[in-house]
Amino acid sequence: HELLDLLTRQKLALDFPNLDHTAFLNTASLGVWPQSTKAEIERYIDEWNNLHDSTPEVFDAWRESKAEIASMVGSGPSEIGWAFNTSHGLNIAAAGLDFEKNDEIILSDVEFPANTYVWTKLTDMGVKIKWLSSKNRCFDIDSFEEAISEKTKLFSISFVQFFNGFRNDIKRLGEICASHNIFYVVDGIQGVSNTPLDVKDCRIDLLACGAQKWLSSPVGCGFFYLSDDAKLEVGRTLAGWFGVDWKADWSNLLRHNLMPDKSAERFGLSAPSYIHIYAMLNSLKKINEIGAEKIGSHNRGLLDQVIEYLNSQDYYRLASDLREDHRSSILSFTCTNPAELQKYLMEHDVITSYREGLIRVAVHYYNSEDHIAMLLDCLNDFKTRA
Repeated sequence: HELLDLLTRQKLALDFPNLDHTAFLNTASLGVWPQSTKAEIERYIDEWNNLHDSTPEVFDAWRESKAEIASMVGSGPSEIGWAFNTSHGLNIAAAGLDFEKNDEIILSDVEFPANTYVWTKLTDMGVKIKWLSSKNRCFDIDSFEEAISEKTKLFSISFVQFFNGFRNDIKRLGEICASHNIFYVVDGIQGVSNTPLDVKDCRIDLLACGAQKWLSSPVGCGFFYLSDDAKLEVGRTLAGWFGVDWKADWSNLLRHNLMPDKSAERFGLSAPSYIHIYAMLNSLKKINEIGAEKIGSHNRGLLDQVIEYLNSQDYYRLASDLREDHRSSILSFTCTNPAELQKYLMEHDVITSYREGLIRVAVHYYNSEDHIAMLLDCLNDFKTRA
């Protein structure tokens, strides 16, 4: 795996000066903002405080953001809608599909709860949940195929598992869902931007993704993709004035019989967060300028160094699947006292997460070999003290 070229890394160092002395290896929790994204937020605040109505510019920024997102995931811009977080996007399918009593939804027992509670709520109306037992804490496709029945209506899965970085074969899963006419939902938050994705090729019906992690944006913004060719129609259960087709004419608002927009915008309720749109657009541009393929290679190149170290140590044990098809930008490992290790790392400016008994390392395009060196030095010191 190749790291980003030197010039790109030098530019990123200027845009992320707060990473000079801190090894932030926790993007799977929250991403770091570029300085330029912070500047975009400040620009919007200044415009508002100067009594400038920036609404027209924000609509332009949202259209541009949709084009950036569409380019990132392989969709059309009209299939992209605003979401406050991943759960918001998932709820569009949960609330808008016509479920009947005894319809089945298949879920994995290692899913992040954002991708379970939205579906388990449907049991109130008689929908049944089929829980699939994981193998070695990873999703198993064979078990999925065996669980499908004529009542299976929806399947929802994470692009990348949150605690061990297992990357699911979402293309093969899409093919299986298509062959059984199952509505296919993907929680993309841990994979979008750091792993190439083509939602059309993977035959995804709905993809939901918060932007606060790998899209280097504030908490409270994200997007959903809803395919124009979705296997089942998703209806509107909530309605707002932003969900109808105004044809961008805000000079005549006393029209009360407009039809819902034909694009994903039909799920809009009211004005999205302007400040988030400015921030997200700037970060999206920076990420797309590099590209998911290069970012993924860079991230795995950094993690290769961690893997090499861990494999040479008896004290530490890897907990991530190292098969290339299942690798991601997340790597997890453990030891005798992982909670104490995570605290020790934090005290030495190495920021990781403690998840499901594991130390989770999540690297992104703004991380460098210096950050990995800080991590490995701490692991050596901790092992010596233990």
